[in-house]
This record gives sequence, C-alpha cells and structure tokens, in this order.
Amino acid sequence: MTDDDLDYRVLFGGRYLTGPDLPVEGRTLTIDRALVEAVTDPKTGQDRDRLVIYFAERVKPWLPCRTTAGCLDALWGPRVSAWRGQPITLYHDRDVKVGAKVIGGVRVLGSPVLEAPRDLQIHLGARKPPARVRLLPTGDPLAVVLAELQATEAALAQHLAALPQPVQIPTDRIARGRLALRLRSREAGPQAICDAIRGSASTATDDNADHHNEAAPRGEE
Repeated sequence: MTDDDLDYRVLFGGRYLTGPDLPVEGRTLTIDRALVEAVTDPKTGQDRDRLVIYFAERVKPWLPCRTTAGCLDALWGPRVSAWRGQPITLYHDRDVKVGAKVIGGVRVLGSPVLEAPRDLQIHLGARKPPARVRLLPTGDPLAVVLAELQATEAALAQHLAALPQPVQIPTDRIARGRLALRLRSREAGPQAICDAIRGSASTATDDNADHHNEAAPRGEE
C-alpha cells in the first residue's frame, strides 16, 4: 500500500487487528495460539471474555467474531488447539456493517490448505439468519488448478458411458487445457461434458493422425 492510498485509521488503531490493518486482497498469516482473555468493550467499558488469536508474524492479535470463528471451525474444527500452526488468509471487507453503519472489518478469505472453494452457512443464533460465507483456496494457484483438473477428470470418467462410442480423455497438455477451458465455460452437466469430450477427443485423434503420418504423401494444402 502506497502512502497516498493509506487508510488513516491504521495510524489510530488500537491493540487488536482491524480491517484497515489488512489489504483488501488479503494477507495470509500463521496462527500461533488462541487464548481466552478479558477484553474491554469500548461501548460499555466493561470487561468480557473474548477469544484472542495471536499470529507467528509481527502483527496485532485478532478478535474473531462469531462469523469468522465459524470459518475457523469449518476449516479445522471447534478445538482451538487444532488451529495452531495453520495458515489463514484475512482481508479488509469494506462492506462490514455494525447496525446500519458501514465501518468495514476483518473477514476470512480462505486458506492455502483448501483445494477448492467451500460454501458455509454459519449459525449466528436463534434470532438471526445464518451467515453465508465462501472460503477460497489462497495457496499456490497451480496446485489449485491441478486439483480442479483432477476433479474434472473424475466427473468425465463418470459420464463416459453416455457417449455413443468409447473415447479417451486427451493426454496432450494443450488439448487438456482446451478441454478444461471448454468445461469451465459451460455447465458441467452430463450432456455438456460428453460434448466437450467428444470434440476434444476427435481433435486429439486428428492431431495424432497427422503427427504419426508425417512421412506419408500429402495432397495439395
């Protein structure tokens, strides 16, 4: 963040991590420990027990709310001892509201441990609707793409029987990339999958035929 893009609230922040302390695109931190501590409520001036998370990096400790704590629960379970050493990606969500006022806040973007997006419904109490959250994989993008391709191939194998003739999923890197793009651009229903496989397989077969018959006589191009 450049000086002319600085959120001035960072300069007047308190002891705990707030939204302006984080970039909008997110930052991955490593959980060092989670403790229960008495924290003063700025509205009432009274102390109450809060969950406080400390990180291995040199940043402020974090006070997760019920929604963000539910994200940690979904990732590693309710026991805070299981959170130690885990990577979590937090970001500044500028749309967080307190009442009717938009003030921004800390939200969980996801974690490098995820291989695919995960949609959650987090219970917030009997009088409130559940919070809907999508956690994203924030690790090595190549690993994420490979995991997606593996899941895609499992879906393809499941629907191969629907094809009129047996075909093979292309093994050539370029052909596989084209197939992945084609599948991502449409609904991955059985018919769409079969059509994509059929088109990629026929293309791959034609390419292989040309490759293996390079020495054969050719007509006019």
